[in-house]
Amino acid sequence: MLSWVQKEKEPERFLLQWSGTIFKYPLTYKQLHHRILLTNKLPKVIHAYIAVDEDKGVNKIIGYIELDNIRIFDGKRKSAYLSRVIINPDLCSQGYGNKMLKGILKLAFIELKLYYVYLYFFEFNMPARRCYERNGFTLTSEIPQKRDFHNENGAC
Repeated sequence: MLSWVQKEKEPERFLLQWSGTIFKYPLTYKQLHHRILLTNKLPKVIHAYIAVDEDKGVNKIIGYIELDNIRIFDGKRKSAYLSRVIINPDLCSQGYGNKMLKGILKLAFIELKLYYVYLYFFEFNMPARRCYERNGFTLTSEIPQKRDFHNENGAC
């Protein structure tokens, strides 16, 4: 995953867009390891997964995905945010995004019994939007949020 960020045209900007302030540039193994350890300590709040394709006995990492900010309100209705979704750039447009979403949504709705799963995405990321819509997400509102990058703003 570390190399995926570096393959981007502007890796520092990409990391901010992908992770917000969770990770700092340059992304390191230590940061990823710390995030996984944190999810183990806070299993009721964050679930993080590394997606692996085990085809033909070869374990190939295809992506990373989180359910974050898991909340319970009025005693039983629960929600979470789908966040930090990334796919190996060499494997994009091969259906892996759909498989990852189907897996995380099954976990969210069946195992965790969530009522709602929300997400944010950058408006320029149309492949992601199409993938989310294919998997049952609908655009409910556009929320102008800013992510500052060296005194520049980017809407999401």
